[in-house]
Amino acid sequence: MAEEKARAALSAKTGNPERPWSIWLALLASYAAVAVLGVALGLCYWTAVDDFAHASWLMGLFPTEVGSAERVLLAVAVTFAALIPAIACVISGFYGWSGYRWARWAALVTLVLSFAGWLINVWTLAACALTLLALLAFLLPPSARFFRAWHALRHPESPYADAPAGVYYGPLPKYREIAPEAVAISSTDPTRPRRQADTADQAVEYQETYSA
Repeated sequence: MAEEKARAALSAKTGNPERPWSIWLALLASYAAVAVLGVALGLCYWTAVDDFAHASWLMGLFPTEVGSAERVLLAVAVTFAALIPAIACVISGFYGWSGYRWARWAALVTLVLSFAGWLINVWTLAACALTLLALLAFLLPPSARFFRAWHALRHPESPYADAPAGVYYGPLPKYREIAPEAVAISSTDPTRPRRQADTADQAVEYQETYSA
C-alpha cells in the first residue's frame, strides 16, 4: 500500500516524489533563519568595535578590558551562539527537502538551539520565529505524505518468496530406493566385472542401512 502511494506521488520528469509547498516553505524558512543569524552576528561584531559592552547581551554581563582574554572568549561564545543554530537550520532544511523523515526531529532540535541567539541581540528572535515556521511546515499533512513517499521509494517492500514444497531431510527419495536389478546381482558372481560387483555390494549395504 505504501509503495502504491509512493508511485502515485512520483514526478514524471525526475522519478522522485514531487515536493509540496510546505517543504519549500520549510526550506526557505530554515535558510532565512541562517541569514538572520548571520546578520545579527555581523551587527554584534560591528558594534563591538566601538562599544563592546553593548554589542550583545552576553558581552554586557561581564566587565572587560580592551584587548583582554575575556573579550576574546566572549566573542568566541557569541560566534558559536549563532553558528551552531545556523548549522542546525541548514541540516534540517536540506534533509527535509531531500525527504528524510528524521528532519522533523532535527527541526525541533533546531528550534531549541535557536534560542541561544538571545545571547547576541533581539534580532535573533526573528530566527526563532523562522525555525518554528519550518518545524510547523514539516508537520503539515502534505509534508507527511512527501516523507512517506520518499521512505517507500528508498525502502521498497521486498516480496516474500513462496514456501518451497517437498522439503526432504536426509537422503533424497531417489537415493533411498535401489533398483531391483542392481540388488539382484550377487557379489559372488565371477563372470561380472569387479567394479560392477562392488557397486552392487554397496547398493545392498546402502539399502539395508536406510531401509529403516
